[in-house]
Amino acid sequence: MGPGPLRTALLYLVTLAVTVAVLLPLSAVLPGFALADIPSAAAGVALIGVLNALVRPLIVRLTLLLDLLTFGVPGLMLNGLLVLLAAAVVPGFEVDDLPSALVLSVVLAICTASATAIVLHGPSREAHQYAAIRRFARRQPHRTHPEPPGLILIEIDGLAEPVLRRAIAAGYLPTLRRWVESGSHRLVAWETSLPAQTSAMQAGILHGRHFAIPGFRFYDKARRRLLVSNRLGDAALILAPNLNGQGLLCQQGFSLNNWAHGDAEQVVLNFTTVGDKRRGVIPQAENLYGYFAQANAFQLAVLGMLVEIGVELWEGWRQRLRNVQPRVSRGFPYPLVRAATTVLLPRLSQHLLVQKMFEGVSICYTTLLSYDEVAHRAGIERPDSLRILRQIDRQLRLIADAAAVTERRYEIIVLSDHGQSQGATFRQRYGQRLEELVATLVATPARLPASFSESDEGLAHLNLAVTELMTEPGWRGRFLSWLFRRRNPSSGKDLGEPADVIVCPSGNLAHVYLLVFPGRASLEQLLTHYPQLVAGLRDHPGIAFVLVHSEREGPVVLGKHGVHRLASGEVQGEDPLAPFGPHAARHLVELARYPNCGDLVVNSVYDPQSGEVAAFEELVGSHGGLGGPQNQPFLLYPAWLDDGRPPLLVGASQVYQQLRAWQARLAAGGAVRTAEPSSSARAPDHIPAVPVEAGGSWLARLYTGKR
Repeated sequence: MGPGPLRTALLYLVTLAVTVAVLLPLSAVLPGFALADIPSAAAGVALIGVLNALVRPLIVRLTLLLDLLTFGVPGLMLNGLLVLLAAAVVPGFEVDDLPSALVLSVVLAICTASATAIVLHGPSREAHQYAAIRRFARRQPHRTHPEPPGLILIEIDGLAEPVLRRAIAAGYLPTLRRWVESGSHRLVAWETSLPAQTSAMQAGILHGRHFAIPGFRFYDKARRRLLVSNRLGDAALILAPNLNGQGLLCQQGFSLNNWAHGDAEQVVLNFTTVGDKRRGVIPQAENLYGYFAQANAFQLAVLGMLVEIGVELWEGWRQRLRNVQPRVSRGFPYPLVRAATTVLLPRLSQHLLVQKMFEGVSICYTTLLSYDEVAHRAGIERPDSLRILRQIDRQLRLIADAAAVTERRYEIIVLSDHGQSQGATFRQRYGQRLEELVATLVATPARLPASFSESDEGLAHLNLAVTELMTEPGWRGRFLSWLFRRRNPSSGKDLGEPADVIVCPSGNLAHVYLLVFPGRASLEQLLTHYPQLVAGLRDHPGIAFVLVHSEREGPVVLGKHGVHRLASGEVQGEDPLAPFGPHAARHLVELARYPNCGDLVVNSVYDPQSGEVAAFEELVGSHGGLGGPQNQPFLLYPAWLDDGRPPLLVGASQVYQQLRAWQARLAAGGAVRTAEPSSSARAPDHIPAVPVEAGGSWLARLYTGKR
């Protein structure tokens, strides 16, 4: 599938001509670089190409781990040294120092990429890109009987279905637009359960359930420990209650850059498998080597990161100049994190995923983080975020084109685990954070933990990569562990002095834990010990409802003008859940059953007209609770799979069941009926409760003078 010998020769000639044409004027302006004539320039460029082909692959094997840890600094230094070596050999090709050599190496990479774009266009250009990956893929024996089609699942983190539809219509995703308009794929929305965030929803999608994951961060009273989803020492504990060996990827699967692993045999960059020496970056070192050994790939990636940092600084400045509202701080280290999550991680992930497709793996699941990372701070449909969707579309096109040339046929499904809802934050609207409000309402000297850092999934993924590399056996792993351990904490000792009250936000949802109670506090206990707390939260203009547990009635949702008793479904006054859709009660029933659910669960105000919420974190785009596009992720799949009956999916467990049904259909090679929703995804069972009079004591105390 290569470009052919004639076109390959033309490529090399054009590359040489373009490079020489660029280097001649560059030698007049770049200090430390001089060219005598055109033959000297051509000889120098040719020798650098030979050295890259012969020497670079050998040295990369020795420096691979440091390349990963330092964003390719050893590789860049190697490029500069090869330029210096060529300058020492070729007369008239003079480079005086390493900085000049590094500049030249980047220029050479750009020239090579430009020449490729000139000579190899359309399918031939794509085939040339796959050739470098194919060379490093393990050769599979010829299959006399073709295997059934494989399945590629690509998650675009944080992208809501209505946002996706508008982006497709506006031309930001031409590949997906072509799939939808041609009828090859069908796009549908599904509804998240709670909490609407990655650890819970991805556990549901990949393992069929997300029991005992009440939020991105939550407090375990039994362990007396704060658990945070993207903290490496906590993720495995959080996922453990949902493991049964029946994950979506349990049959020859590959999990890449995900939170949950889906029981995959091969796992790379996963929060829940850190420390497992059978999984992670190290077992995939040979595949990563194939990326770093390419002479120009990493220079272009680093150049792309530098450009992305500049773009982020410009976009943040432009928001401030235009006084775009709402907005949040976008200072360092966020620009660096954005560059890594929108340039470096996507390219590495794309390389590994396509390589596994060439190897013939049965099923792959990978997460693309870039949109979610940018939308959190820029906004869900602002130009900054929509530009990232163009990058994602190019990734999807490359993966789809690669699937067309692999020996095994693949079907591609694109989905999201949740969306995001936009709005000014709770602090921006009301001048205080939620934990500060709670502190004023408990009417005792409460010691609250320091404000939690926001859900920076990009930074956490970089930390994950460092930690996986430190698990390598031998002196290199021990050295890296010593070098980075102090900067890579994995346990949750971040509360400082013991706190009386702990507030754990997840977007516009928050759990409030009162540690004076060993177990979950009841509504009756709260009214006795903290008489201002429940009413103060319920009546606050930034809060839509409060979920509490009554000793007599079970879980109860309190709004400003009404009560929803989840056990019986009885509503008194105005239903506080009415703005949140017909399944809101179901989701809250499930959440209330989790052993680590807060003593109080708070959901922010929600405007159905604008779709805006008031996040308890300092994020413009947020997710975690109920309200708006955050609860409307999407599923884009080959149309032939549904037999003309698009699925109506409520909850991540139903998505799991649907994907398992499609996986079975592909494996069988014939028609398999779409699975009915699993029992775990059906409407919640009735919760026994002791009925009370409408004027019961706790209700009267809460609503005296309010109705």
